[in-house]
Amino acid sequence: MNEFRISCPHCRRKIDFLEDQLDKFIHCPACGLKVGLYASSAKPITPNAGRARFNNVVLAGSALVAALLIGCVVLAVKQRHRATPVSATSVSGTNSLLTQEQLEKNAYVTNFICTRIKFDRTDFGGVWGSTVSFGIKNNGNRAVTGLKITVSFVDTNGTICHQEPIVPFSDQTNAPMLPGQSWGSDPDNPFTITGLPDSWHGGYDYLQVTDVQFLK
Repeated sequence: MNEFRISCPHCRRKIDFLEDQLDKFIHCPACGLKVGLYASSAKPITPNAGRARFNNVVLAGSALVAALLIGCVVLAVKQRHRATPVSATSVSGTNSLLTQEQLEKNAYVTNFICTRIKFDRTDFGGVWGSTVSFGIKNNGNRAVTGLKITVSFVDTNGTICHQEPIVPFSDQTNAPMLPGQSWGSDPDNPFTITGLPDSWHGGYDYLQVTDVQFLK
């Protein structure tokens, strides 16, 4: 039986399904929202697609490891040739702390799931844009005091044609978002994004949490 792939219109997660599921509805395993498995939006998966994806991942991983090794060598050489060894040690330690904090943030953003999302094409006085209303849930184990969300708008070719950052809340406007807690924007007062390009199609737009502030 043939296998197909479709992108969730809400969170862009790739979903694989069998031919006998065409024209049916399922719930996305990532965001939990309903997705229609229409043939017009799906792409058939060839038998060798899995092997090709595996090879691509291996090649990308090898390139990343090589780049990291080269970066480490260059950094070591620069540190060795600094004029003041004490200062060099101090700077290196600070950079390591900053890097570790950012790594923790980058890893933690994957703990957020979208519980609802709504885009509405709107005419803002002759300028086309969109209103955005959404809900998110903190599935991690840390309290969060601030978020940055990037909203992506997709054109008729399925390519991102515009991205816009949103800061839904910060430590000065809301209480901390605790583990397991949900947050939602006011449906009657959605976020507004103007000046979208004419190529914007609508229907496949999505948002992602791209930065986070932890409760200290």
